[in-house]
Amino acid sequence: MLLTGMKRIKFLPLILLSIALFVLGQYMYGPVFEFFEANVDRVKFLITDQGGLFRSSLLFSLVLALIPVFIVLVWKTGHIVSVKGKVIVCLVVLAFISLGILIRHIAVNAYFKSITPKLLLLPNSQITYPINPVNFVYYMFIFLCMGCILSWFLFRRENQL
Repeated sequence: MLLTGMKRIKFLPLILLSIALFVLGQYMYGPVFEFFEANVDRVKFLITDQGGLFRSSLLFSLVLALIPVFIVLVWKTGHIVSVKGKVIVCLVVLAFISLGILIRHIAVNAYFKSITPKLLLLPNSQITYPINPVNFVYYMFIFLCMGCILSWFLFRRENQL
């Protein structure tokens, strides 16, 4: 079934926002992950975007583009109609994404702080470590899904006849 004209217009802002977030993700990929990388003395992280099946920057952009789509799906399937409920769902989802990024950041930081003394034997030496932040993207996506699922269960309204 094709979307009617009114439904297309209704979802146009969602589509435009998703496209804008996708494009923003492509341009902001490097600076965002430089900001999120762990701070470890004498270790400089070099952000890489090595291709596999999908490049990390593409996956990051796709996750950003999916955020509003998933949130609207929670609103629609959970029958969340109040502005307050919609805002709370957005905040919960964004909090979960932030939590995923924070957990990954802490894990990377702890790992490198534990191995740095073994790697750097000379007192003033420094290493450059190439890192592909694809795991950050995975954490973002997993916690996006978790935030949406939790929001749906917490804030859904049963369809009343």
